[in-house]
Amino acid sequence: MQTTAFHKILHPTDFSTGDYSAFAHALRMGLAGKSEVTLLHVSDNRPSVHWSDFPPVRETLVRWRYIPENANREMVEATGLLVKKALRSGKNPVAEITRYLEQHPCNLIVLATHQRTGLAAWWQQSIGWKRVGEAMGLVLLLFLGLDGGWFFRCVVRKVTGWSCPGCGGLRAIAAALGGDWFRSLSLNALALPLGLLAGYSLASVVLREVFGCCWFWLPRSKVFWICLSLVVVGFGVLRNLPGFPFPLAD
Repeated sequence: MQTTAFHKILHPTDFSTGDYSAFAHALRMGLAGKSEVTLLHVSDNRPSVHWSDFPPVRETLVRWRYIPENANREMVEATGLLVKKALRSGKNPVAEITRYLEQHPCNLIVLATHQRTGLAAWWQQSIGWKRVGEAMGLVLLLFLGLDGGWFFRCVVRKVTGWSCPGCGGLRAIAAALGGDWFRSLSLNALALPLGLLAGYSLASVVLREVFGCCWFWLPRSKVFWICLSLVVVGFGVLRNLPGFPFPLAD
């Protein structure tokens, strides 16, 4: 089977919190394919935009343990990743990005669409971007940008900088409920199956204790729960190792 290599990836960013997931996926794909990743921002007030406003590439690579904290430029380039930042002026992001693509062709766009004014508006925005991609012969990855403001930050991660087995779990479930399965997997691969198991177990207990129903089977074997605990602990260890396929994108 042939795999498609995306040598030039474009990530239009609006600097919002909900945009980070799309940025992280673009960066991850750039690392995997040793590609050129361009971060593009469109603003109608260009003088107010600083290069430091762009998503933090170096900090993200450090958090993913691809480079050490004191890494120099050569260490970043050794990953095979080339990141460029571009700034365009204008009030119509779609039009400005389309013009940019005409001057700087790429073969993949990774962006987040934001449901800021209802599902209908988000759907129209997504359709608009898809038409742009189809017209220019590009592959387009769309992510529903969640604000993320109501998700609390894991204490373990905040104190130690390491991801515990539950980090990103709430966002993973929210992404799955929104139909973004790949994002759910990238945030926390165990969140959805463990969430379903927890819901199933709770339903079993409630039906048995309140209604006297025994239709649901709840695993009681010690071996099952020991194995499940080992899987959770193992996942917590693996997700902190360099090169793990699905680093936490927070």
